[in-house]
Amino acid sequence: MSDGPGVRVLSSGIAVVHEGEQIVPAEGASARFGPPPASDIHYSFPVHVVVVGGLDDQASTAIQEDLLDKLYRALG
Repeated sequence: MSDGPGVRVLSSGIAVVHEGEQIVPAEGASARFGPPPASDIHYSFPVHVVVVGGLDDQASTAIQEDLLDKLYRALG
C-alpha cells in the first residue's frame, strides 16, 4: 500500500476499487463511510432519478419507482 499523495478526481463516475486501496471521500461528498465491521463494509449514498421528456407526472413516477425497485433488488 502506498502512503504517497493521491490524485485528484476531475469528474464524477463509477470506479473500480481494488483490494487494499484506501478511499477517502471529498469534503462535502454525499458518500459516507462507517467503521468496518468484522467482515463487511457498508457504503451509503443517495440515488436521484430524473426523468426528462414529455411524460405526465403519473408515468414519470411509475418509471422512477420501477427503476428504484430494480436497483434495490439488484443490490440485494
